[in-house]
Amino acid sequence: MNVDADNFDERQYRLAGTALTAHRVLTHEEQVELAKRIATGDQEARRAMIAANLRLVVHWARRYQGPVDFDDLVQEGTIGLMRAVDKFEWERGFRFSTYATWWIRQSLQRAIERHKFTEVSLDQPVADDDGASLGELVAGEDAGFEQDVEAEIVQNDLRRAIGDLSEMEQKVVGLRFGLNGKSPASLESVASQLGVGVRRVSRIEREDLHRLGQLPEVAALALSA
Repeated sequence: MNVDADNFDERQYRLAGTALTAHRVLTHEEQVELAKRIATGDQEARRAMIAANLRLVVHWARRYQGPVDFDDLVQEGTIGLMRAVDKFEWERGFRFSTYATWWIRQSLQRAIERHKFTEVSLDQPVADDDGASLGELVAGEDAGFEQDVEAEIVQNDLRRAIGDLSEMEQKVVGLRFGLNGKSPASLESVASQLGVGVRRVSRIEREDLHRLGQLPEVAALALSA
């Protein structure tokens, strides 16, 4: 990663340099091996995985710089990295760096959102929310944090899996399963949007699901469900 001298002060240079040079980049195979050891409770492997991926934290903290202090972003991003290390399931086939990036970015985004509340008392009731305080609402977000990350991972796996389908097949699967950022659509709605019959949409979906079920990405999703 190239560090922009105009945006970093001396302290940030030291932190970034330490994270980027103290540990080499691990191969996918090495990360899988560490993940297997971590699953058995190996704390040394856990520390090694965290240390080897601190460069990801620094990279994303730099990109999210602004209202939140850089050091605070690094701290929040590291918490996200640690959660990624603890929850990574190597059997699902995706790379740890991809998985960790989701956790790190989610942690940084939440830190920025919390920062927006600093000028408002966390004990102040929020309008139209049955008197719940802002602090209670912020704390309540933690319950859905992991689900949000997992949902994003599942959708990414599905997008990757349908990459070899035809354009029409991708549209059908995307609309039916909400991979376009919208809610899943009914057979009738998909048929109307694509200008084809409901039977054709149903047949395409059935054939696609059978074909996708043979792919390792989708098989891994089924095993983890």
